[in-house]
Amino acid sequence: MPEAGFTLVEVILAIGIAVGLLVAAVWFYRQAAEYRNQLLNASERLATIRLVTDQLANDLRTVQADGRHAFTGDSNVLQFAKSVFPQPSGTPESDLHRVSYRAIINSSGTNSAVTGVTREEEPLMDTPVSVASSANHAFFAETEVTNRLEVPMTDAIRHLSFRYWDGSVWRDTWNSFNPPPGVEVTLASEPLGMDPGVVDSDVDRFRRVIVIPAGLRVANGRQNLGAMEEPSLP
Repeated sequence: MPEAGFTLVEVILAIGIAVGLLVAAVWFYRQAAEYRNQLLNASERLATIRLVTDQLANDLRTVQADGRHAFTGDSNVLQFAKSVFPQPSGTPESDLHRVSYRAIINSSGTNSAVTGVTREEEPLMDTPVSVASSANHAFFAETEVTNRLEVPMTDAIRHLSFRYWDGSVWRDTWNSFNPPPGVEVTLASEPLGMDPGVVDSDVDRFRRVIVIPAGLRVANGRQNLGAMEEPSLP
């Protein structure tokens, strides 16, 4: 009897099937690894955005409305004074700190893009302000940023914008000793247009409205004062 064996065609076919299965397994493995990396990056970006918004909320909830330190901001910059617990140290320290948030904008030609977010905090020394000046101007020194290397607290955020609630409408800027009742913060991990009127539907953005207790008390006090001063009808 002739010995049983495999023909050349059968061997080539078996090798081809094995190679095909190996290629498919490698492809599925690479796809799974890529999806895993995407999920890890997405979760890291979400965690970073949550940390930044939580830090902002904690800072804004301790804003002081003392008529001496202004609350100023525009679409990309926010500065205010907040109260802090004095540290148990031998040297006296102010219980007020100046906090500023700023979107680091990189301008290249006619295009501008946010490359990160920076946060600064420093003790704030009280400066006497007259009632007349405080009624007309916000006495708040601007932060000098010329020729200064800004180190971002994170570079995972590529869009940061603020809006300010005045009790009836949203405003793009704020400059007053009285803080707004609320601030809307918009964050995104991908660049968005600098024009707030242009909406990019392909980019996920995260919005959070943070209530400022000091600003809410001032707004409610004004409403109550207006109601008290309103003349009664005969």
